[in-house]
Amino acid sequence: MPSFSTEDLITWIDRLVDSTREAEQEDHRVLEAEAAEQSASESSSDCRSKDKKTETADDAPTSVASFPDRLLLSIARPAMACEFEVLLNQHQFSHATDRALEALDVIGEQERVLSVYKSNSELSNLNRFGAKRAVGLSQGTLELLALAQSAHRWTNGAFDITAGALSEAWGFSRRDGKRPKQEAIDKALSSVGSRFIRLDEESSSATLEHPEARVNPGGIGKGYALDQAANHLWHYGIEDFMIHGGLSSVTARGNRHSANLDGGWKVSLKHPWRWEEHLGSIRLIDGALGTSGSGKQFFH
Repeated sequence: MPSFSTEDLITWIDRLVDSTREAEQEDHRVLEAEAAEQSASESSSDCRSKDKKTETADDAPTSVASFPDRLLLSIARPAMACEFEVLLNQHQFSHATDRALEALDVIGEQERVLSVYKSNSELSNLNRFGAKRAVGLSQGTLELLALAQSAHRWTNGAFDITAGALSEAWGFSRRDGKRPKQEAIDKALSSVGSRFIRLDEESSSATLEHPEARVNPGGIGKGYALDQAANHLWHYGIEDFMIHGGLSSVTARGNRHSANLDGGWKVSLKHPWRWEEHLGSIRLIDGALGTSGSGKQFFH
């Protein structure tokens, strides 16, 4: 695995900021214009929909409807301890709101079967009984576990979905962080290893070959749910959209129809602890982006 010194990282960030300074200046002009924006809202009992204008004050149209390509439709719903949001070009697709709600339903279903914080989820059952017997799993859960094992190989072991015991030792799984003693860390490490997961596609089941092994999809679950939601939209002909989960996991396809963007969807990178500062921007084109850090979940 490549390694980067702090100096290398700072140099990379400096270059990124320099290369996107002009784009950031344009962002500030747009933000100033948003003070006078007009929004058309659609709502339901479990979602919100927002229309935003992004023209500058000089070229703002007299009628929102005359520039439908400048509007952004947002539909959001809480899931997986964060907010998932579907962003679409307003007026581009018929039944876009219905399809977006269905995509959020897909995410909710993924949470139901994958969350280890739900006692009756498939992964909770695997943690509870997997060392004693084969536990039946849905095709989607088997697919996720197989993907996690592949990621374990791709990263030379840096990613491991069986790190649940370590999360418990550090208190992260209970949102009660504390520094464990070395003995507790060593004990947790002894049960960490994707090799302990045995998948059986023929019987749609899995077993855990260590009595203390615990799977935790925290590093892959949101991204997997986003992929499933994106596939749902794509299946029904929605080809231009962006979806994020808690701002840290993003997937996008097609294009944002805006005069300020030439293809793809623009994603702004914020400073990890000075949220008012922007490090730069990335144009996401038919791809995904994930970030991870201690900006929100940490303890001293």
